[in-house]
Amino acid sequence: MRLITPITLTNSQSAPTPTPFQQMIQVPMQFRNGVRLWSPTDGQLYAWLEGISGGTATIWVKIPSSIPAGGTYQLYMIQDSTMPMDGVYWGEAPQLSSTYAQYDNGANVFIQYFNMQSNPVAYSGGASVSNWQITTGTGPTGSSQPLLYNNYTGGQMGATFTQASSNYPSSFIVDAWTKTDGNSQDIGVGASTTASAGNGYAVDPGADSNTDYSIFKLSNLASASGDWVNLAAISYAQSANTWYLNEFQYISGGTIKGYVQPWSNTLIGSSGSPTTISGSDATYTSFSSVLVFPYQSSATYSYWALVVVRAYPPNGVMPSVFLGAPQYSGELITVTVP
Repeated sequence: MRLITPITLTNSQSAPTPTPFQQMIQVPMQFRNGVRLWSPTDGQLYAWLEGISGGTATIWVKIPSSIPAGGTYQLYMIQDSTMPMDGVYWGEAPQLSSTYAQYDNGANVFIQYFNMQSNPVAYSGGASVSNWQITTGTGPTGSSQPLLYNNYTGGQMGATFTQASSNYPSSFIVDAWTKTDGNSQDIGVGASTTASAGNGYAVDPGADSNTDYSIFKLSNLASASGDWVNLAAISYAQSANTWYLNEFQYISGGTIKGYVQPWSNTLIGSSGSPTTISGSDATYTSFSSVLVFPYQSSATYSYWALVVVRAYPPNGVMPSVFLGAPQYSGELITVTVP
């Protein structure tokens, strides 16, 4: 049986979406494996299943075309019980598969994507690159999975991830699933101008005994002479041994925002009731690498389970999603899906 659901995205903002754009869609799902998304404009689309709750799937779709200001974009979700999950056009978050990341196609959907199957650290300041390691531990869902951590306990440090082949868009978001296992850690995340320079910004929530949530400007982090400046700070402390969504936003013109809240299977930091920090600085305007900025002073560590870079929606507002009535194949459109 093939079930086709028409989906219309409406960009209500006065600016178009960037190209490409990562759109979140929530839709009822009958067949977890046999799903494809297709657009009359762009053909088959890359899509990544973030999770399923109460029969409703949260899906991220890479939209190759810009949705004009005030315009719409038409796509279709095809559910077919005879189609496999291919891990290319249709995949899922790494912890959802029985074998970790077996069908994880996040790299095809997002600007940058790190599920810690391999060590992404390119440069490190404060601690050596060799201090950054992959270990096996309990992830956000309670299952065993690879995690990035650092075994350095000499205080503040930072690192940049492997550089992308092209720069980030002028406004973008970095989402990270993070955890500390002690009460003296920070676990900042942000972006660097390049993987080798270590110049950029990070939002840095403290944990337990450290009660600051800060925005830092970092300079030459990959060098022993690197420096960081606190641009903004509020009172906030995470709880140790709890997974969080830690989100960094850079908005063209120099606005920097951070959102942090306990992880609940979402990449939308502004959803729910997050703690929020904001500031501004125009020193750096072009970015191409994830930056992580933890503080560790004892033999307890900070961990990253997943780090994702995606485009910032127009004026911070995701295009709205309208689901049409599902139809059996042949009643609405004919789609050839490999």
